[in-house]
Amino acid sequence: DEIKEFLLFEPETVDSFELGSKGRYFGGRVSANVALFYSDYTDIQVPGSVGVDGDGDGIYESFRGVTTNAGKAEIKGLEIEAQAALTDRWRLMAGIGYIDAQFKEFVVDQVNVAGQRVFQKTPEWTANLTTEYAVPLTMLGRGGLLSLSTSVSYRDETSQFDEPNPLLDQEAFTLVNAGLTWVRDDGVVSVGIHGKNLSDEKYKVAGFNIPTLGREGSVTSYFGDPRTFAITVGLSR
Repeated sequence: DEIKEFLLFEPETVDSFELGSKGRYFGGRVSANVALFYSDYTDIQVPGSVGVDGDGDGIYESFRGVTTNAGKAEIKGLEIEAQAALTDRWRLMAGIGYIDAQFKEFVVDQVNVAGQRVFQKTPEWTANLTTEYAVPLTMLGRGGLLSLSTSVSYRDETSQFDEPNPLLDQEAFTLVNAGLTWVRDDGVVSVGIHGKNLSDEKYKVAGFNIPTLGREGSVTSYFGDPRTFAITVGLSR
């Protein structure tokens, strides 16, 4: 009965508004998109987890996902994306995002705890920057284009669940990727060398906190990929 109670939840409703613009400048060499958004939620659905005592001995042997409703929430923010062809061979792409997400009403045991709750996996700031430089290059007697790309992405601190937990929550971090790719003129053959997370950043992507799981509770974190390298070969028709 306790599990059934957790599994019952109401539909959420949202009034959403967005104002944006798209433009091209300097003869089309630069483009920029800007968007402002605002969302007002009622009965917003909040995912979580609950322990399961399968044999009734008072100890939770496992857990399952549940969804509950918070009363009211408000999300507002800004997104900016831009691209620029600096030269015929050199391109630059950038983006930045800001989100202010807050619960306005979150009632637990008849008490509004909205001030102690946060939005899950919702960084306040995100940003990315990518640059690509391409030059003609002949390989194995065939012409093609060799492209060098590098990217940097930033993600602000986040919480895994609506209740902050220092064992699970992720601090702000930055990822750096790079790649070198040759594509034959006809587009049929491509060869690439790629490196991801070159700074070998350690960052959490998911986790669980079940204080009553087993006899001592359980906190589990899942991390993103460490520094990795790959060689790719592509054939298309």
